[in-house]
Amino acid sequence: MFDKFIPNRSEMTVEDLFIVIYVYVDDFFKLYYQSSNIFRRSNCPPPEFTDSEVITVQMLGELLSVDSQRAWLNLVRKNWIALFPRIPERSRFGRRLRKLLHVFSLLQNNLSIKTDANFDNYFIVDSFPLTLCHLQRLSSSKQPFEYFANVGYNPSKKIYYYGMKVHLATDLRGVPKFVILTLSLVKIENLH
Repeated sequence: MFDKFIPNRSEMTVEDLFIVIYVYVDDFFKLYYQSSNIFRRSNCPPPEFTDSEVITVQMLGELLSVDSQRAWLNLVRKNWIALFPRIPERSRFGRRLRKLLHVFSLLQNNLSIKTDANFDNYFIVDSFPLTLCHLQRLSSSKQPFEYFANVGYNPSKKIYYYGMKVHLATDLRGVPKFVILTLSLVKIENLH
């Protein structure tokens, strides 16, 4: 129903993206929360800049891969102030966005489900050392993990350690899928 009003991707402008995202976000708020200012905990009157608008501005900034919130808000004020004439200053915008982070993640998950995005084929893998014992104490310890741990090198801290390496894989949404523990293999003669 809504798809027939969305322009062709090649003809879509940033204004069109703002409108499409705002309609989707506002409908999401009305469907699940019956209001776009439901998360306010203040006795003051509701703000003129709604939570739907906060999430819309932030979501489009992320879609366009703008890293700096300050730069993005300045760009919105400079080029699209007609769409958001009551946009708050940066610190107030950031405080309101932090209150809405759980809604923001719900929206992203809902959007990925509606667009049939498949996150099962791609993983993000990172590893970090798990220090069980400092090398200074290794000779006096009983080495309870002697078959599971080894001496390794942590290049970011430029230190040797006794332990394991943890490899964590998540899907593109950040949901952990599996964890693997491996041994670090460093020759002992390199330590001296």
